[in-house]
Amino acid sequence: MVVHRSNAISQSTIPDELNSLLLYSKELGLDRMQIQAAGGNTSIKVGDTLWVKASGRWLSRADQENFMVPMSISSINSALSLESCTDSDIIECIIPDSSLNSVRPSVEAPMHAILESKFVVHTHDLKAIALTLSGKLLPKLQEAFEGLEWRFVPYIKPGIDLCRRLQSLKNKNDKVFVLENHGLVVCGDDLNELKLTMSDIGKRLESQFERSVEKPQMPRKRNFNIKGTGYTFCDDEHINELALKPNWRQRLSQGMLMPDCVVFLGPSIPSVDPYEIGFREKLTKLSSSNLPLNSCISLVDHGMIIRDDALKGTEEMIRCLHDLMSMLPDDVDLNYLNNDIIQSLLNWDAEKYRQKQNIFEQ
Repeated sequence: MVVHRSNAISQSTIPDELNSLLLYSKELGLDRMQIQAAGGNTSIKVGDTLWVKASGRWLSRADQENFMVPMSISSINSALSLESCTDSDIIECIIPDSSLNSVRPSVEAPMHAILESKFVVHTHDLKAIALTLSGKLLPKLQEAFEGLEWRFVPYIKPGIDLCRRLQSLKNKNDKVFVLENHGLVVCGDDLNELKLTMSDIGKRLESQFERSVEKPQMPRKRNFNIKGTGYTFCDDEHINELALKPNWRQRLSQGMLMPDCVVFLGPSIPSVDPYEIGFREKLTKLSSSNLPLNSCISLVDHGMIIRDDALKGTEEMIRCLHDLMSMLPDDVDLNYLNNDIIQSLLNWDAEKYRQKQNIFEQ
């Protein structure tokens, strides 16, 4: 990646440090248990400049141009000092650079700015998220992090709201935050030490899971046709398992557990019987909804179908749900995002922008 710098950034060490972070960002982005589609973000601070992931970008493609956006930390802090601070005020803190071409910073830029550490990594670690989804699982989370300095952050809207919550909770020594339904934030002044912390957390979380999910059998023959309905069957056999377990279908139709699942898949995943009367007409109607609604459908006992016009990252997010379902016990009640939270995400300009960055060009 070619790093574009404004005149305000003069330290000669930036390219090496930034490129090291980009390499690690890509490594994280290629691990679907840490990052899914356009989720997660990373940053580095040098002087008064914050380099933070651009909105809508994929960490797995961190070596591409304009992946990071340079911002003024002091300007962000000044904006946050006002109760009326908005996302637009944060965007105004970008350091002018003609190469950015209307690129926006991650909505989490304020959070990165107020955390004092040089490096900040925010992942959507599915193991960490899974252990926040039920009160019955929280003891496992506490056991996993025993001996570490960490803070649990009850769910709050990403962006400025999350930033303000961290401002009220944190002290200067806090380096690890677990965000309910959302993921991990890990900070450090040395990238190698941060990597070691991330690795340690990963091992601790892994120790809390026993994976013994019985693989369902796919039907040998589908005696129906969905061509022309706006949907296509998913080729991933693991994703298709989501439609074969009644408990999983019920959980998916009940609501969403993570913000990015709402942004890419909508409020829930409908379950449809392919042999019900008016099946094809129903699919055609569902496929005409505004995205991301009805981006995918669970066909009872047959598999998952995905809208032909679905956003980039849709399949990755469905695979994320499979990974999540595989880790969750069947006998626990889950903490779903409520309707107010879901509508707030779907109607948020920042997320509409991120969706726009992930539309397939026709």
